[in-house]
Amino acid sequence: MLVRQRMFFAHPEQYVEECKAIGGQLVLPMHQDACFEWNADMNGFARQVNQKLQDDGCLMRMLNPQRLKWYTVNMTVSQD
Repeated sequence: MLVRQRMFFAHPEQYVEECKAIGGQLVLPMHQDACFEWNADMNGFARQVNQKLQDDGCLMRMLNPQRLKWYTVNMTVSQD
């Protein structure tokens, strides 16, 4: 899991390239409320990021966490 800050000036394409360069299967954004008016819709941002990841053939996906909600992350190990 990649915990990656969402920079307030980031465009979805830029965020995708940065995340792909670092690696991981699941991106959990930090500071997702920090943004400009033009990219304030986090649901839209997450949709664009996940669509770009899918279009690029990348298995990584971004989770758009609901504010003030707790999550449990389960991990397994599989043999390739």
